[in-house]
Amino acid sequence: MAHQLSPEIIARLRLLWLASIDEVASLELQRVSWLNFTNTNPHWSYIELVECYFEQFELGKGYGFAVENGIVSASEAAAAATFHTMFVAYEPPQGDNYNHEAILADPKWHAVSSAAAEALENILLLSFNNPTYLGRFRAEA
Repeated sequence: MAHQLSPEIIARLRLLWLASIDEVASLELQRVSWLNFTNTNPHWSYIELVECYFEQFELGKGYGFAVENGIVSASEAAAAATFHTMFVAYEPPQGDNYNHEAILADPKWHAVSSAAAEALENILLLSFNNPTYLGRFRAEA
């Protein structure tokens, strides 16, 4: 069921969505934040990375809610599909969500991160060629 979301709420949700994909795409950001043992902010962890992406507008159930409510276009959801599928399937080495060093050394995680970077690039191309979404980004600036 579609909800009546204001353009401002949609713009904020889109920015959170794009930022979460960007965080998955950036192995360097992950290295700097996950392996900094003086950083006690729980946001900077693999578990929070997973939560930030999947808990947004029920992405753990797919892109139906996001598309239905105009947060993400169908073409953007399609551009994210490979990344999304890979992220859903990813399991950290030995199932240890807290071993950031092992995750960052895992070639399977590198593949998820690369897929996120490719998805983000394609989504941004679609987004910035869509006057409806471009206007929302400009309104937010």
